[in-house]
Amino acid sequence: MKNVTLITDFGYKGRATGGAIQCGKEFFHILDALPINLTVFAVRYKGETGTPPICSPKVHYIDLPFRSFVSLAEAGIPWALKIRSRLKKMPPQDLYISDQPLTCFSWFPKAPVACLFIGPESGWHFGLGHLLRHPRSSLEVLLWQKPFLGRMQLGLLRRETGIPLINSRYTLTELAAERKIDPKELESYVIYQPTDVAGYRRDEEARVRRRRALGLGRDEVLITYISNFAPKKRADRVPAIVRQYYDALPKANAKFLFVGRGIAAAPLDELAESDEFRGRCLRIGEVKSHEVREFYSASDIAITTSESETFGYTVIEGMAAGLPTVAYGEGSLPEIVSGDAGFLFGKDDAKGFVGALVRLTTDVRLREKMGRRAAERAQKEFSREAFTARLLGVLRREFSIP
Repeated sequence: MKNVTLITDFGYKGRATGGAIQCGKEFFHILDALPINLTVFAVRYKGETGTPPICSPKVHYIDLPFRSFVSLAEAGIPWALKIRSRLKKMPPQDLYISDQPLTCFSWFPKAPVACLFIGPESGWHFGLGHLLRHPRSSLEVLLWQKPFLGRMQLGLLRRETGIPLINSRYTLTELAAERKIDPKELESYVIYQPTDVAGYRRDEEARVRRRRALGLGRDEVLITYISNFAPKKRADRVPAIVRQYYDALPKANAKFLFVGRGIAAAPLDELAESDEFRGRCLRIGEVKSHEVREFYSASDIAITTSESETFGYTVIEGMAAGLPTVAYGEGSLPEIVSGDAGFLFGKDDAKGFVGALVRLTTDVRLREKMGRRAAERAQKEFSREAFTARLLGVLRREFSIP
């Protein structure tokens, strides 16, 4: 195994966040340290200028004519054709690796593929109603995604053209059900995704500084929800939780903090602005990554009301900061917040959710104990070191990569 090509998206300014983009960078750093001939093709969409996210003679940025996504034909076709043209001028490759299953590898010179799946592709399924309401996206699915990308993905999941790398057991279960594959056959390909656990460890100086800026008392408990607040994050569940919490603890020395923007964040804005909870519910919009770290350091409990997490980055970041998590046990969260790292409840169990918040607010020892367990679990299971070990373990087992 000598010649390896990584096909990825490192992101540019404005697209420099997100699980897949972070994975692409981790893939590069891991593979770059191996004794192989590594070539990298990274996407650069129209209008993206400035210093590239990663500068290396091994990295070749492929300029695309549209500010689109490679999952769409207008970008995906030129993306695949341009890479194929480059590959034909290179020595034969022994392996292609990619951080997303969105490239038509069947158009490339033949070599096995290892590709990361970061969620089920259920969005490609639609009925007559969707076809009538959204004819363009429906045609995209019918003419490009299903016949080309869908077939490529199925070949990987069946291990006919390579192997899948899967970001959680939840994703595995959904993919297996969707593609009618036995999930037991693919369990050894679950590698999770890398998280900067070390970077999110509690910073005491940042804790003092942020808590002072938020107007918090020394012993005041801060309950924090950080997210992009898309509809699936279910911010609409939060108002009932807040009301029940303060009904149970009317004199609670505690506040809620909601951080992040999103099209479904209105319930949080309304809470923070209401006469009933003004001062008890703090609201902060979009922040930079280093500020997220500081807000977690300032916090005591993390919550999420999401109904669908294929891999819960923000949950793991809170765990890394030593915060016990209270969440609904949906998506991948049961495999992340397991043991005594937090509390999980059924999707309709607001009473149990609130009860856990009350326990953690009033029992400092329990809160600290669960916080320590959360930090330990984050390091053991979801750190960069854990990801590297799992990824290289699979690649060495399947392809004898050095």
